[in-house]
Amino acid sequence: MLNYLEVKNFALIDDLNIEFKHGLTSLTGETGSGKSILLESLQLLFGKRSDAEYIRTGTTKATVLGRFSLTPNQARDLDLPNDITLSREIDQSGRHLVKLNDETITLARLRQITNKIGLIHGQNDTYQLLDKSTYVSFIDLLNQVEINKLLQHYLLKRSTYLDALKAFENLKNKKQETQ
Repeated sequence: MLNYLEVKNFALIDDLNIEFKHGLTSLTGETGSGKSILLESLQLLFGKRSDAEYIRTGTTKATVLGRFSLTPNQARDLDLPNDITLSREIDQSGRHLVKLNDETITLARLRQITNKIGLIHGQNDTYQLLDKSTYVSFIDLLNQVEINKLLQHYLLKRSTYLDALKAFENLKNKKQETQ
């Protein structure tokens, strides 16, 4: 869960701090009030390609920082503590700096983490619900840990079966050779 978001010098945003409470948070406002820019900053934090155009005019860098509380399963699967801070900074040259709890990490690692801890949906994402080809991926997201356990169990049973089948075939061949 995203608990806190800090955005500095991002597009039109000078300095924004939002503390999120447990439950659903909905961002509403008139056209041009900055909802899309806030969403863009979150997407940057979640690993979207960086661009120097995001940097507020008159400044040298943009920063987005988020504090998250992970579920026990997320923390275990990602080998992370229950509470983490992710940050991303981009400068005028387009270079970026990504950090996890003040330690530099790769963009690939950031994406690995954020793919497991959250999904960002915009107003046009509802059309995905109408596309039958996306249904399986939504179901998979519901309980990926349980699906992985079942898959591992199946693969183990299949391997045991194939080993037994091979042993049976070997015995059958030996019997035919002795006759």
